[in-house]
Amino acid sequence: MFREMRSAEVSALDEMEARFLPWVAAKLTADEYLGWFALAEDGTIAAGAGLWLMEWPPHMLGRADRRGYLLNVYTGARFRRRGLAKVLVEVAVDWCRTNGIDVMVLHATNDNSGIDPKIGKIPALSKPPFSSYNSYKLLDQNKLALDKGKAMPFKLPNGSELQVVFKDVIQPQKPGDPLRYIVTASVVSGGKTVLPLVEVNAKSGEYFFVGGQTYKGGTLLIGLKVN
Repeated sequence: MFREMRSAEVSALDEMEARFLPWVAAKLTADEYLGWFALAEDGTIAAGAGLWLMEWPPHMLGRADRRGYLLNVYTGARFRRRGLAKVLVEVAVDWCRTNGIDVMVLHATNDNSGIDPKIGKIPALSKPPFSSYNSYKLLDQNKLALDKGKAMPFKLPNGSELQVVFKDVIQPQKPGDPLRYIVTASVVSGGKTVLPLVEVNAKSGEYFFVGGQTYKGGTLLIGLKVN
């Protein structure tokens, strides 16, 4: 995969492989790394995906003590455009959901196309973790009128449904402070929750983001701004 991406010199890749093999062997033995493969009829590995279960300290996003780090998602050249990577990612997501892993991180590659000018200036995209990806394309843009306590659905490009609920307003504690809004967001597909409920304390006029779903070989990132 990395050789195809030409992300480093051959010697550096060889060194990485030599260090990776004992690392992944230890993680497999400790049940901290899982892998899935799609096999061709002749037994050839057509695609693969790995999931590293990382220890994680208590955090406002997610309640589990581990997070799933999805990596090494790759499809062989002659097996592409068949949805194999999507299936493997969905298998990994289902495993996390079944086993109480409520936050996943996707290690993706960039196509170096930059940030779509139609997105406008969003400072958060130039900061971690979003600065890890330098290719963003605007797929859709819309405004939702939110009634307090009522779920507002919105159809996403991948066919899933974003559900946003406005819960409350926090008044400024001192002059000059902006209003803050308590908002929840989740993603539902086929009657099942594919992205667990996230509750945020959002400052007026600033974006917060919901992401993690695959879409056309990339990751679907949903930016929400409350005004």
